[in-house]
Amino acid sequence: MKNLFIILTLLFCVSSLNAVNCECGEHSTGITYYSVNGDDCCTSLTTGSAYFSEYELQDNGVWVRMSTTVLSASYAQSECCDD
Repeated sequence: MKNLFIILTLLFCVSSLNAVNCECGEHSTGITYYSVNGDDCCTSLTTGSAYFSEYELQDNGVWVRMSTTVLSASYAQSECCDD
């Protein structure tokens, strides 16, 4: 599972050399990750795929990623930026 997260992170990071990585959410409710070509996560054009990761708090106080879902980047941007 850790290897999957590393692979997804690398794919996310190299989706565009001019991309800015964006995210929203909290560990308790899940975190959405996506990239944009530009400076502003909410107004710049999205690139590539996006991801939604769900986490679980362990007894030792560490958050562990339990699942990751692939999303369209435009959907992720709307989830993070629309009021």
